[in-house]
Amino acid sequence: MPGNLPFFAYANDDIFFLEACLFSQVCTNGDELFALNVGERWTCEFSELAFRELQQVLLAPPIESADTTVCMPSGRVGHPPCEQWCNSYTCDQLSCVSCGTEKGCASE
Repeated sequence: MPGNLPFFAYANDDIFFLEACLFSQVCTNGDELFALNVGERWTCEFSELAFRELQQVLLAPPIESADTTVCMPSGRVGHPPCEQWCNSYTCDQLSCVSCGTEKGCASE
């Protein structure tokens, strides 16, 4: 494990929601997932086309919006949630690269 970073993992409920979202995207009957009751069975009607569309979306490079804002140095904020979110573990994220030492990031 590199450096002093803590071990991160996903809980079963995280995986459950990821799977539900994935199936909703690649199954023609994916909308039915969100109407199921506890214990009800469901079978995916797989769509090759929907799978290929999702594959293209996931492999495409990110598109940065023209109105993207980032945290500014010296405590100025360009995006309010950034101040709440930035910490020593998120310093490399675009919205936090310039948050500075007060958020645990190395100074530039």
